[in-house]
Amino acid sequence: MPELSPVVQGSENNNPSFLIKLAHGDFGLAKTFWIFGILTNFVFGIISQLIPIMAILFFLFFLIIIYQCALLSGIWNAARKYNGNKFWVILAKFYVAVGWILQVVAILILLVQLQNILL
Repeated sequence: MPELSPVVQGSENNNPSFLIKLAHGDFGLAKTFWIFGILTNFVFGIISQLIPIMAILFFLFFLIIIYQCALLSGIWNAARKYNGNKFWVILAKFYVAVGWILQVVAILILLVQLQNILL
C-alpha cells in the first residue's frame, strides 16, 4: 500500500493569496495605492450605495474592513520597499496613518449602528 506523502512544511507560502501579497506590499507602491486602494475603494463605495438590504450591507462593510487592513499594511510595506522619491514614501505612510484612524472610526460607527439595529 503506497504511503501518503506528508505536506511539505511551508508549501502554502509558495503561492500566497492575494490578500497576503497585498499586505506584504508585493505589488509595488503605485499599483497598491492607485489600483487596490483608490480605484477599489471607489468601486466599494458605489456598490455600497446600491445595496438596499441592511444585513448584506453590514456583511459588505465587514469584508471591506478586512480588505482595508490588508490594504493599509500593503501600502506601508510597499512604501518601505519603494526606491524612488522619498516624498511618495512619506505621503504614503501619512495616508496609512490617517487610514488606520479612519478604520477605527468606521468600526466604531459600524458597531454603534449594529447596536441600534439590535436594540
